Amino acid sequence: MTVQYSTALRNACLDLWETTIGAGGALHIFATAKPANCAAGDNGTALAVITLTGNWASDAASGSKSLTAALATTAAGTGTPLHYRAKTSGGTVVEQGDISADMTVSPSAITFVGQQVQLQTWTKTMPGA
Repeated sequence: MTVQYSTALRNACLDLWETTIGAGGALHIFATAKPANCAAGDNGTALAVITLTGNWASDAASGSKSLTAALATTAAGTGTPLHYRAKTSGGTVVEQGDISADMTVSPSAITFVGQQVQLQTWTKTMPGA
């Protein structure tokens, strides 16, 4: 049997996801393989850290939630962005994943320190429709 959730529950879970990461949380972008799980330490030094300010994601609707606007920072390292870790302002890892599967980061290769790095899209869809 396949589990299904109401749209209200799916939206609430997505809004809680944003609240848990929080305003002041950050997206850390790495050029290494991701750690085994969220409890493991970082695998390498972040290429870039994008601060998630204010209401950085839309209110969930129809079981989906997206970044409200592109966010940018400057690169602290060089390499190809492979994985990310979303952390609270206190540094707790809430989520990690593969950049190519979960979001759009530009440029696809960071070639110099100080280069602008932009988080263009990040959309979450809660399963169980």
